[in-house]
Amino acid sequence: MEIAKRLRIFYLAYLSYPSSDRLLYRLVVRHPPRNILEIGLGRGMRAARLLELICGQLPADQVCYTGIDLFEARPLQFGQKLPLKRVYQTLRQTGASIRLYPGDPYTVLSQRANQLGPIDWLIVSASFDPQSLAKAWFYIPRMLHPESLVWVEERAGKKSWFRQLPASSVDQGVQSRPIPKAA
Repeated sequence: MEIAKRLRIFYLAYLSYPSSDRLLYRLVVRHPPRNILEIGLGRGMRAARLLELICGQLPADQVCYTGIDLFEARPLQFGQKLPLKRVYQTLRQTGASIRLYPGDPYTVLSQRANQLGPIDWLIVSASFDPQSLAKAWFYIPRMLHPESLVWVEERAGKKSWFRQLPASSVDQGVQSRPIPKAA
C-alpha cells in the first residue's frame, strides 16, 4: 500500500472531523461491507469517505450504497438542505453502485424494504424525525442477515457517537413495537 493511501486512512480513522465518524472508518478498513444502507446522510461527507475506503479494498462494482434522506426537502432543524444531484455525482465517482431515495425513512422503507436487502451495514443518523424513524424500524429486520451490523448515532448536545446494535436486538425491538396500520 502506498504511503499517501496509508496517510489518508490514518487521517480518516484518527484525525477527521466529525470525530464520531472515526469509529466507522476504522471498522470499514478492517471489515469492508459490500452493501450499505444509510438513513440520514448529514452533509454526505461520511458516505463519500466510507465508499472511498471500501472501494480501496474491494472491487467497486461489488459495492452497493443506498442512502435515504429528505435532501432538498430537509427541514432546517435536521440540517442544511442537501442537493440530491450533487450527492449522487459525488458518490458515483467512487465507482460503487449508488441508490439514493428522497423521503422520510418510513415512507421509503415501506415501499422498498424488500428490494434493499440483504445489507451488511445499516447506519442510522440522529438527524431525522424520531416518529418516522420509529415507524421505519418495522421494516429493518427483513433487510438484515445474521452478520449485519447496525450503527445508530446518538446525540447529547453537540456531541454525537455511534452505538452498535446486534441484528438480533433489532428483531426483538421490532416485535415489542406495535405494527403500523396500513393507509
